[in-house]
Amino acid sequence: MPKSLLRSADMKGFRALIPQSKLDQVLSALHEAGAAQFREISQEEIEREELEEGFYEINSIMGRMEEIQDFFNTTDKKTTYELEDESLENILDSTRDLLEEVEPKKEELASEKRRIEEKREEYHTQKNLLSFLEDIDVPLNYFQSTEKIEILSGKIDEDELDEFMENVRENLSEKVFVTSFGVGGTRIVVLVCRKEVVSDLRPILYRFGVEMLELPQSDKTPKQFLEELDDKLENLKEEEKQIDEKIEKIKERKAPEINALTEYLEIEVERLECLPLFGRTESTTIIEGQKLLVISLSTQSCQKPTLF
Repeated sequence: MPKSLLRSADMKGFRALIPQSKLDQVLSALHEAGAAQFREISQEEIEREELEEGFYEINSIMGRMEEIQDFFNTTDKKTTYELEDESLENILDSTRDLLEEVEPKKEELASEKRRIEEKREEYHTQKNLLSFLEDIDVPLNYFQSTEKIEILSGKIDEDELDEFMENVRENLSEKVFVTSFGVGGTRIVVLVCRKEVVSDLRPILYRFGVEMLELPQSDKTPKQFLEELDDKLENLKEEEKQIDEKIEKIKERKAPEINALTEYLEIEVERLECLPLFGRTESTTIIEGQKLLVISLSTQSCQKPTLF
């Protein structure tokens, strides 16, 4: 590759007086060339251009389109789409029509994906919880409290287990039944007591860092419940696949229109955002900035353009 292509492009400061009637034409040309950087005009006494009425509405519509673009991932697809009428009014009308068609579908599909993700997280949490009880061959319902009896299950560090068990038996020996399960660094403790004793037990649980477990209600054993969770996770994969297929179909059909309209709106918003940087007189707009030397401001569009 020639070295000249690797050098940073030379920039030159410019100041231009543009007839009000030619402002949109000049800004569009500079934006399309991508070779100008605007800055706030240096003369403080000159009146500034104001944001046009409707800027915030256009910006809001653009934001909604960008959300659709992100959700359907249309930007990874090379597309071409041309509007016969590129006026702002027509672009906004076309965009509103597209939003009316696509946005409800996007919200529905996004809601389904959130539901699946929440369920997946719930099932994985239950799997992690029940993995400590997998070898216990009794139904999970046996670990549920009754109207008068409280059954508490929790995880405790192996190093704390013996002292914890001893502490419970010394202080609440006739009021609490306690046992433990498992091997390794984390153990499961199960405590059974009358409802009114729980308040005496909680300080001990807190002191030894017992992490309480909310076990699911089921007549299945932990192992059986874990197998059921694996089946549910597989079903979620299939549901997610079907949703992704729906997303892909919409993407294939609508990506060209989504990308084109979003780009049109982004250009318009960028143009409008530049206006407060410019100065204005009764009939002209004054702009300042930097431009690539290869770009020229046409004297047909600008009055006495000045480079400095």
